[in-house]
Amino acid sequence: MAAKIANYWKDHDLLTGKEQDIQLLSSDGNYQLLLIAKDSKTKTVSLEEKITLSKLQVDLREKLGDDKTYFEIIICNDQFEPIVNINE
Repeated sequence: MAAKIANYWKDHDLLTGKEQDIQLLSSDGNYQLLLIAKDSKTKTVSLEEKITLSKLQVDLREKLGDDKTYFEIIICNDQFEPIVNINE
């Protein structure tokens, strides 16, 4: 799945030319995509960011998964500790 996500990132022009810290966790066909926030001290994301990330999450589910696959995007600090779950 990690390779599929890497290809998705490339195919959808999500590579910025800057280092991106991304971690993928998996358990029983469920995936959590952990993304480090630009400002890891933040405790929230803007409504616009939440909408964008929600659309990304849905697109990942539809294009990379199947009916049994669940994707969840979580914004983390620089230690990959969750600070914002866009689904909450």
